[in-house]
Amino acid sequence: YDTHAAFFGTKKGSEPVHVQVNLPDRTVAVVNSLGAAIGAGRLRVRNLALDGTVLDDRTLMVDVAPHSVAEAGAAVPSEVAAAAPVVISKLELFDKDGRLLSENLYWLAREPADYRAMN
Repeated sequence: YDTHAAFFGTKKGSEPVHVQVNLPDRTVAVVNSLGAAIGAGRLRVRNLALDGTVLDDRTLMVDVAPHSVAEAGAAVPSEVAAAAPVVISKLELFDKDGRLLSENLYWLAREPADYRAMN
């Protein structure tokens, strides 16, 4: 029996607290499906070039109400996108005590053809 990728994608995407990039506008969002607020959360956004060079590393404070979504700004600021055709964007959400609540990883390109750099 081979577990398909859809299982893992569904498992990751349906976690009760989830950090994600909204692909149409490339903004970071924190989804809180819990009945309790997330206060004083820390969202770390790291953007790397394909060679591993760190292009951007920032930590944002987030508060997310129960059963809601909080926007946290651009995943890849324009000056970072200008530095590399493809950016690896690593998101990590921590609670006020430093425990990891959610993490996610994206490959984001300026143009669809730029993904060829990954070959």
